[in-house]
Amino acid sequence: MTLYIGQDFNPYRMFTGIFIPAALAAWPGISPGAKLVYGRLCRYAGSNGEAWPKQKVLARQVGLTLSGLRKCLEALERVKLIRVTTPKGQDKVQHRTNRYRFLWHSMFAETCKVPSGTKYHSRVVQSTSPLKESKQQDTVSPRQTAARGETKRKHRRQLAAHPRWMKYAERLHNAIQSRHKVNCQSKLGSWARAFYLLHTQEEVPVRRIQQTLRWYCTAYKNETPFLPVAESGMSFRTKFLAIENARKRMEVDNPGSDPYLEGILKRKPRKIVGRMTDQDLDATEHVDEQENPWRD
Repeated sequence: MTLYIGQDFNPYRMFTGIFIPAALAAWPGISPGAKLVYGRLCRYAGSNGEAWPKQKVLARQVGLTLSGLRKCLEALERVKLIRVTTPKGQDKVQHRTNRYRFLWHSMFAETCKVPSGTKYHSRVVQSTSPLKESKQQDTVSPRQTAARGETKRKHRRQLAAHPRWMKYAERLHNAIQSRHKVNCQSKLGSWARAFYLLHTQEEVPVRRIQQTLRWYCTAYKNETPFLPVAESGMSFRTKFLAIENARKRMEVDNPGSDPYLEGILKRKPRKIVGRMTDQDLDATEHVDEQENPWRD
């Protein structure tokens, strides 16, 4: 039977493809790309439960780049769906590929039929060195994992929207508006999040952020020289250490005691010299006619 493009057909028992377990397909713990990689690895699994495809071939078969494939494999290993064994010794010399073994997960117990005689334990024992005691960790259902993730994201949004961070973002916006006629009201949320990440991820105390921001806004309005320019919340986060060092340098070194900085601050604008008039030419000739001891 000949099929044409756009023609209706019955796909029943027509294709061979990737098999993804239903429990894994409905689990929100990993990305769809990681699920696709897991299904392709299952097709590679042999009778011993191991798969060892080349990453380049596997990436081409699932339509991912090598970096995207490695991220998916790391995600599968992080949620303990697979165990990756890298080649060592003679295998590494012979350029053998990684070996992937599949790990049993709690989500499979709800929909999968366990063979008779197999015991399923609700607790997973982590493999540790013999010098340490074995640690046990309770498994979490997919629904509980999704609920915990949503709670963490909600908590982070609430912290990022705290009035303190919005106040910092508005203060920086007002300082920028004093020199540039721009309106960044729509970006205040992202600026506030930048201040929040500066406090949480970079572990910068709130007092340091407040002091540095107050000094920077004042120096920016006064057009202080040698000042790192940060005209957004993310830019202020990345240049925070440079701005703080500039503040400390200005506070420790008084500009009035440094003649170089004093001259820069008190420097007057240069006068633009135009064409010389007839009086200026006569004055220069008069100077040349004066007695010159070095003249012949």
